[in-house]
Amino acid sequence: MKFRSITLICLQDETTDEDITELRRLCVELYYQFDPDRLAFCISTIHAILHIPDDIVNSGPVWTSWCFAMERICFLVKTCVTSRLHLYGTIDQRIKRDAQLSTIKLRYTLTNHLNFSLQTVSSQNEEIRRTETWYEEYNAISLEDPESALRSPRLDDFQLEDQDYRRLLGYLYGFYGASSTQSRKIILARTPKNFIRWAKKHRDSSYIRFELLKDRNEEYTTRPIIWERTVYYGQLHYLIDFVMPTIIFDKKRHKERRHVLAFVTPCNTNGSDATKALTAYSDSPAGRSPSRFIDLNCVECAVGRIKSRNAWFIVDRSGGLARTSFIDEPDSDGEA
Repeated sequence: MKFRSITLICLQDETTDEDITELRRLCVELYYQFDPDRLAFCISTIHAILHIPDDIVNSGPVWTSWCFAMERICFLVKTCVTSRLHLYGTIDQRIKRDAQLSTIKLRYTLTNHLNFSLQTVSSQNEEIRRTETWYEEYNAISLEDPESALRSPRLDDFQLEDQDYRRLLGYLYGFYGASSTQSRKIILARTPKNFIRWAKKHRDSSYIRFELLKDRNEEYTTRPIIWERTVYYGQLHYLIDFVMPTIIFDKKRHKERRHVLAFVTPCNTNGSDATKALTAYSDSPAGRSPSRFIDLNCVECAVGRIKSRNAWFIVDRSGGLARTSFIDEPDSDGEA
């Protein structure tokens, strides 16, 4: 995929001369594919792709000059317009006051004290936004990782559909090792019916990378279980947040535990890692697996997609920056 290769080179933090040479070749080849008969289809918007290598040479990597910063300023200006009669006056006042406040912050080192979107977490003296929620007892979103926080939109008393609730029970049966009918009845009785839902329920653009342990011999019942890390990609629909009370079955006591689970629809990529090889899945029902719940600890990062020839190709820039750690938690009290 030429366009995928162009995207990956453009999004690099650093761009070498070799990258620029390769980028020029890819852009020209994608533009008219060395076929003069295709020039009629190369309209001005497509012609702009030929200037990308020169723009990088003149202005640096793409991230140094992209338009997101200006778009953010335009959004802030738009939200401050409260008067139709004095339109430009309200904009001028907002920009002036923001500039005054920024000057005071820098002059007297008061950046954190005058940041009104933050609040203090007394337990660790950390600062979080008012729209964020952190759970100290949960590894994936603890204060040790300030980048992992649950943010609005939040919906309390969210109820799962019957099919999704059965999927949740299947996850909990496996998590707690409930293999007998009696143990499953206990889990069913203790599982709450209402949850906290984070993020919107339908978001087509939210695709993620996550890793799970998969049995290499799952198709052979007589062979021993061999766990191996497997890379998955899928669509993230929403997160649910709930607390399972203390559960006792099969002479084991499972302590009260908070669960933050992601409801995802995996893509059939056969365990391929998009950071190492071209990874795609079919744009058809066969290209997706049944939806399931996974622990938020397993989610590594968001990814992009490019559609071409009835298939979606994954753009994964995570490299070695985000990886899931599978750790067996020791239990000193003999409890699960």
